[in-house]
Amino acid sequence: GEQEVVSRSLERISPRVLPVELRQIVFRYGEAPVLRGVDLELRAGEIVALLGPNGAGKTTVISLLLGLEQPER
Repeated sequence: GEQEVVSRSLERISPRVLPVELRQIVFRYGEAPVLRGVDLELRAGEIVALLGPNGAGKTTVISLLLGLEQPER
């Protein structure tokens, strides 16, 4: 089933995946603050979900993690 597919997919993830840390991240679109003082720690092999209302900054956090955006701080 679906869980078996997810398990097989996770087996293919390289064990050399590095952990990720965001500390006190600040990001603005123009003058509008989107993220203020955000901390996030992801360890290799973890499965995470970002939840929150529209406009909470979920997509911005992912863009920062992927290097598509650069934080102000």
